[in-house]
Amino acid sequence: MTTDSNSWRWSAGPSTTSNYITWKPNDPNYAVALDTCVVLDWNGCADVQCDILSKAVCYIVESSVKHYFLAELSKMTWAQARDYCRQHYHDLAMIESLEEYQAVYNVATPPFWIGLSREPWRWSDKSNSNFKNWAPEEPNNNNRNEHCVAMGPELLWEDKNCELQMPFVCENSNF
Repeated sequence: MTTDSNSWRWSAGPSTTSNYITWKPNDPNYAVALDTCVVLDWNGCADVQCDILSKAVCYIVESSVKHYFLAELSKMTWAQARDYCRQHYHDLAMIESLEEYQAVYNVATPPFWIGLSREPWRWSDKSNSNFKNWAPEEPNNNNRNEHCVAMGPELLWEDKNCELQMPFVCENSNF
């Protein structure tokens, strides 16, 4: 949610409406001229500067995507990230369509872990990977120890050493 001249609007565009916005006490306060974005926690919404790092909750309007994706900025190994996602959400992001791919790259800045690992290439829930979006010359199993997948700087998949620590994207299928 952002504002133009004290009029708040959703990032999904003018056709997206909601009459439900619970502000924190004393918000929006426009304390700083740059307070043009909104964060949400258990106590309600607050206006903040848009360059403040915060987690994102994303949704897709009229979509066949049946889950949402959340970026985690903390850096973990692939296995730690998988365990974290399973404990707090559902699993690491499993991308099975172009639409899901677009949803994932809209919530995070690469590089970051996704839920694909080898042998053979499978998602962290052990399902087969039908959608693929490899970078040129990937997977290459450099040094014979690249068994996990990250979305790279060009938004294409790269096989990486699973012990590297990087941000990751979780998915949750519970609406």
